[in-house]
Amino acid sequence: MFFDADMATTPQSRLELEQELRIAVRDETFYTVYQPIVELATMLIVAVEALARWPRPVGQQIGPDEFIPVLEDTRLILPMGRMILARACRDGAHWHRLGHPVNISVNVSALQPESDDFMTDIPLILTETGLPANALIIEITESALIKDPERGAQQLRSLRTLGVKVSIDDSRTGYSSLDQGEALIATLIGIAQTLSIHTLAEGIETRAQLAHLAAQSCEFGQG
Repeated sequence: MFFDADMATTPQSRLELEQELRIAVRDETFYTVYQPIVELATMLIVAVEALARWPRPVGQQIGPDEFIPVLEDTRLILPMGRMILARACRDGAHWHRLGHPVNISVNVSALQPESDDFMTDIPLILTETGLPANALIIEITESALIKDPERGAQQLRSLRTLGVKVSIDDSRTGYSSLDQGEALIATLIGIAQTLSIHTLAEGIETRAQLAHLAAQSCEFGQG
């Protein structure tokens, strides 16, 4: 085995990234951008999804797919997640006051529902920001619910009692891409209709994909 410079560079880069993220969480330098969610039948915007972004102070800018796993590994995702939720609710409440009653969708990490603070943070943030509970959509990953079904079911009931909407994110990830598995997409939409569950397709990139989903009676989309 011969030494390669990359053997030292990779751990060092990871350590530097972790240190920068700790500072970013402390100084709250993360910000949110919003992607519209549209009703496919009318193409009207019915909601927006809050997406976390980070202006890295030095070096090449990196996306959420790189910094989110580090935040989760270090559990910094807990204070960062609360920060993004609070900002999204504050922005949403501001838009409501301006006469734009758009729903706000916020992703939560699989680690956040495991925290004892998760279910107390949401009503507190709604109270602090003034966003109506029924304007907030919490996106929980399918894997997080499967990990602890009993706890997940209890949290879903609690959120429903608050009036908060819940979206199951990444349903059947890896099986139902827009370019493959068309039969599965049709099946999932059919099941959702039978159960009176709304369907939302993420990652729409072409007009052909949009037309196909609309023809399958998928209700909402973003991308």
